[in-house]
Amino acid sequence: MDSSFWWGLAVAIPLGILTNLVTPFVQRQIAARSSVARERQERRREAETELAVDLANDGGYFNSWLMCQHARHVRYSVVFTTFIVALSIAAGVMTLSSSMPRNALPFNAPVLVLIVMFVMITTATAWGVALVSDIRKVNNIVYEVSFIRGWKL
Repeated sequence: MDSSFWWGLAVAIPLGILTNLVTPFVQRQIAARSSVARERQERRREAETELAVDLANDGGYFNSWLMCQHARHVRYSVVFTTFIVALSIAAGVMTLSSSMPRNALPFNAPVLVLIVMFVMITTATAWGVALVSDIRKVNNIVYEVSFIRGWKL
């Protein structure tokens, strides 16, 4: 047998023992975190239910709340679209600058554009996720209000 086999065996046994010792701790941490997340989700759900009851009891409040939510969604959409357009422009600049001679630009334009594109992609993704989760929350509340008031959707 080769010496690499014995080295692998010598490393694998302590790693297996270490894994068995650490596993219960990791399981306790995951369970505690899950219970905290579940409690937070229950509190958020109770707040949404209270809001739905308030909205169902006052039609004017429901209409103004709904208009404010739509205005927020339009704002998110405009910013998201602006980032996507700017990202497309940055990609075009990067394509054009990569075909230019190296000494024609006073700075390293492709690297700068890549950094800007990374920041824009990260920001656009965060705004997109926020938009989708906010729309989902509003849809849930509208569904609850319609259920309370007896509307058919």
